[in-house]
Amino acid sequence: MSPFCGSGPVNGTELTVYTAIFWGSVALGSFVAAMLVFSFFRFRRRSDDEPEPVQVHGNSRLELTWTAVPFVVLFGLFILSAVSLFFVNNVSASPKAASQVQDKVLGEQFAWVVTYPNGQQTVGTLYLPVGTPVNLSITSKDVIHSLFIPELLGQKNAVPGQVNTAWLEADQPGVWYGQCTELCGYGHYSMRIEVVALNYPDYNACVNTGKTIVTTSASCTKSGGSGS
Repeated sequence: MSPFCGSGPVNGTELTVYTAIFWGSVALGSFVAAMLVFSFFRFRRRSDDEPEPVQVHGNSRLELTWTAVPFVVLFGLFILSAVSLFFVNNVSASPKAASQVQDKVLGEQFAWVVTYPNGQQTVGTLYLPVGTPVNLSITSKDVIHSLFIPELLGQKNAVPGQVNTAWLEADQPGVWYGQCTELCGYGHYSMRIEVVALNYPDYNACVNTGKTIVTTSASCTKSGGSGS
């Protein structure tokens, strides 16, 4: 489970922000470290008889530069983060928002229960239609849980008496895995969720049958028969 091999626009946006912050931090950190090392060697005291160095009381141009450059970098990262945060928190920002699917996700000790628009439910499995935004209304039945699907969706808390929303979209068929990341009791380790993205005909056959659904890789089988 890694966001670096994920799918969909939410994952892509989060990865873009992470990459920008990482390399921005590397650049600024490397510059500061290089200046420190340079100063250690360039201005070190070479002997006990060496006179006190010339005292410098400021350099306006240098001080302006080392203030302005980090400010521009950090402000740019702030703007990128703010715009991206709005996108990943609002399904309405998706170009495909008009075709979104509304699902409910209930966390309970120790399972995730998904309710689809037609009332069909699955336990421990979330089915998605490929290329369609799925808006999740997330809450909890008992204690605080946290839904995290690294390759599709960042962490979102499930809180008793409170509904939090998040959305995700898979741009290809496949199976991804998530986990509760909030310590919620002795069975916390087993509170996993499998996310299965199917082409719409297969998704429709799985979700809109009213039958129990069992996952087999990126397809599904239904009680009393099998389906692709």
